[in-house]
Amino acid sequence: MRFAIRATTFLVALMVCIMASAIIWQMIFPGHIYNCTDDNLLGFFRPGDWVHHEFVTVPKINAGDSMSLPDSIKVGWTVGKLWCAWWIFVGASFLFSLRLSCLLWRPRKLNVSTNG
Repeated sequence: MRFAIRATTFLVALMVCIMASAIIWQMIFPGHIYNCTDDNLLGFFRPGDWVHHEFVTVPKINAGDSMSLPDSIKVGWTVGKLWCAWWIFVGASFLFSLRLSCLLWRPRKLNVSTNG
């Protein structure tokens, strides 16, 4: 029974964390770190599809570029760094969920005091 409660807590926390990660990703990365001219709101859920084949590196991202222009990544960033950032979000979500499920449902020791 305890395992089922922990597993349920972990899965619910993981879903919440992944959704929060997607929202934070959408606020930080598209339009600021990279620009995919045919991107939508699911950028976090499509890892590796952030920029396409012929992308350019630019000092400032212009989020309003038309689809006739190539995708772009801000100077100092690479597709590999985007992958690292994505894995950090996923790993942090996993670890937070695991830690939360273990903390909430850990066995507690009874503290019995004896006043003799």
